[in-house]
Amino acid sequence: MPDFKDVNSLLNYAKLQVAKAMQDDVARHVRDTIQKYLLSTVYANEQSMYIRSFEVLRALTIGKVSVIGDEISIKIYIDADKIVPRDGPEGMWGIHQSFDGSAYNEELPFLLEYGNQKYNPYYNTPAFEYMQLTIEEMKQTKEHMIRLKGYLRTKGITTK
Repeated sequence: MPDFKDVNSLLNYAKLQVAKAMQDDVARHVRDTIQKYLLSTVYANEQSMYIRSFEVLRALTIGKVSVIGDEISIKIYIDADKIVPRDGPEGMWGIHQSFDGSAYNEELPFLLEYGNQKYNPYYNTPAFEYMQLTIEEMKQTKEHMIRLKGYLRTKGITTK
């Protein structure tokens, strides 16, 4: 660990290391956990009405670290621009399209997380809650914090 001239230099170093840990390790672990729940819920069953594209899984994106004051955060989200609506093969439903053929990529992550059983008479999509399951796992295992502390330890910063 480097030597520091003053407390501000030490605090800036610590913030930088936390931001790097978030980007390099913690966010990847959280993304992998979300993918695990997408696979075990959304993609668990074969479909006969449409072809699985797995684009929702591949659209899971890690954003840039944000540092505002003492708060450091990172956004992990499904990038709807990576979900490409298109016609399905003959006799199959369009991929990421609604009944009328309009694009459904923007709404899809919300539909998969929360379901649509109350709001649309045509769909009976259950709530898969892949994000909620990830949040619950992080609260229970504290793996994100364990990884953050482990990363910081490699940089000479120990925490309780």
